[in-house]
Formats: sequence, structure tokens, C-alpha cells
Amino acid sequence: MNWSSPISTGDVVAIHAALVATPNGDGEILLFGGDNHDITAAQSNQFDHTRRFNCRHPNQALLYVPSPPFDVFCCGHAFLADGRLLISGGTAEFPQDAGLFHGPAEHFAGHRKCAAYDPSIGAFTTVADMAAGPGSGKATGGRWYPSLCTLGNGDVLAFQGHPGEDDARHGNNTPERYQPFLNRWVPLPAIGDVSSSPILYPRLHLLNDGTVFVSSRINGFNRNIRINLQNGAVQDVAPLPDVDYHLFDCPSILLPLVPADGYRPRILLCGGSRSQILDLANPGLGWQVVPRNGETANQSRIHACATLLPTGDVLLTGGTLPNNDQSRREGAGDFPDSARPHRRRLYPRPRPVGNNQR
Repeated sequence: MNWSSPISTGDVVAIHAALVATPNGDGEILLFGGDNHDITAAQSNQFDHTRRFNCRHPNQALLYVPSPPFDVFCCGHAFLADGRLLISGGTAEFPQDAGLFHGPAEHFAGHRKCAAYDPSIGAFTTVADMAAGPGSGKATGGRWYPSLCTLGNGDVLAFQGHPGEDDARHGNNTPERYQPFLNRWVPLPAIGDVSSSPILYPRLHLLNDGTVFVSSRINGFNRNIRINLQNGAVQDVAPLPDVDYHLFDCPSILLPLVPADGYRPRILLCGGSRSQILDLANPGLGWQVVPRNGETANQSRIHACATLLPTGDVLLTGGTLPNNDQSRREGAGDFPDSARPHRRRLYPRPRPVGNNQR
């Protein structure tokens, strides 16, 4: 199969993308960027940056889609049971000192607004806001860089991220679940502390027992955790993986659940200098190193994409070379929070990896 010719995305920076079903069976990729990390666009409420890419006709011009009436830059998204894509949170305020488009980023203030994209009609509909957080300000709660995870009953879990400016916490440690049939968010008990850097885009996996496994490091825990969504209880599961995987910039994959081994859940982490795997049927063994070969065998490639193929193989593509260990350690919370301002720089402009490697 050959590559199609490249086409322009127009004025949309594809910060977010999701493959959605369509009534005609073509399948489309929804591309959306909110303010496109453009401070001028943010300050003038220019958030209308969404397009549809037709997977069956890749040379066809992108189709315009009206965006939600709020900034979805750095939101979270997950599918509802009926095929709609739920989008939650995003940027409430673009700091004046955040730098240019490709410059260093900040912990922006998050908001509580949500919308659902219906691929059958190609349009967004506003849904219930996420719950307010503790405190009295109108901007409490909210999430910037949250993770969303679809649950077995069709609900969606929203977890972590940076809250609004009126919120005294530096991270939103109150999980909540969206109930689509009632169009409401239900808060769960707080998980972890907020004494250090916020947890951004934590990696979540729904397991076959209905719990959610977190392969990222969560403040207040020195091990990986599993969350019971019925009562919010947290269980320590396994020692943490390599420090490369404590942040949000390396992907994880839940490997196929197959009857031959009793649907044993296994989590693969990749993108760090060493790939690692955890067998949740025997978590006491901890994260095991997975051998790699090829041109990038022992090289970190942060912000790469890991794709589970129909064969069960995992394809790792893209990514960048980390070029500032100081900023990555700071994001991991290795420095006391009292030494940093409320907004902190996350990462410098990275250098690209030359070729995609398997």
C-alpha cells in the first residue's frame, strides 16, 4: 500500500485527533486544535479549528466542522458507547509569558467545559460541565492535560490534569465519571496529593475486572496503582517502571486479551531508552525489560505513538529526542514544589527523530 499525497490541514494544527466511524463506512479522522497554541487566537477567542479527514479518500479536501464554543487545546477525549467522542477540559487561560508557538509551554489553567462529537451528523453538542472543585471560586475544578478513559458500562472517567486559576490545588486530584444517559459528572474520592507538579495525561487502562490501572506515577504513591471505580478505592499494584515513564511523554499499550491465557492483562511501555512490560497476572515480578533492535534500539523517543496492529504487534512511530534532562526531571517532581511558581515550564522545543522505526 502506497502513501497518499500530503494535503494541507488549513488553519488547523492537529494537536488532537481521533478516528471516528461514519454512516457510509469510509471512516474519518477528526482533527482539532482549539487555539492551536497561538496566544493571539486564544486572547481573541478564535477556537474554531476543526476538520474531518476522509480515510477512504485521502486526497479529498478536509471538511470543515464547527468547533465547540470554548478552547479545546490540551483537552482530554474518549469515546462514549454510542460512538460519540467526548471532549472534556482544555485551556481556560493562555498565560502572557507562555512563549511563542514552538517555545516552552506552561501549566495553563484548565476549564470544566465539555462537548460530544457525533460522527453520524458531523457536529458537536455541548454536554454537562465537569464538577467544580473544592473552594469558592468560579474557576475551581477544571482540567488541562487530563486523561479520559471509557469504562465497561459506557461511562467515562476523567483523571488528573491542571485545574482552573481559582483552584488552590496545583493538580486536579479528584477523579470524576461522566454518566451519558443522565448527562452528569459524579466526583469520586480524591486520589494522591497535590504537593508537587500536577499529573498531566496519566496513562490509564481499563482492565477486565472493571478496575483502571495507572501506568504513570501519581503524587502520593511510590508504586503503580489500580482504581476501583465503584467506590474510588486505590490498590498498590507494582513497583514503578523506569523514570522515563513517570511522565506523560511516552506511550503505553494494553496488549491483546486472548482466551488462550485466560485474558491475562499485560501493559507495554515504550519510547524510553528501555521498553518494559508488566504482567498484571503476576505484578510482583514488576516491570520487565523488553529487548529492542534496530537503529533506535537504546534511544529515547519521547512523544512517539504506539499503535496496536491487527497481528498483535505494536508499531512505534515518530517521536523526538529529549534534549533537556533538567526540564524532564522537574516535570517528574524531583524538586521541591516550594521552589517553583504556580506555572512552570514543562519542556523546550525537542529535536525530531530522523526516521520512524518499528
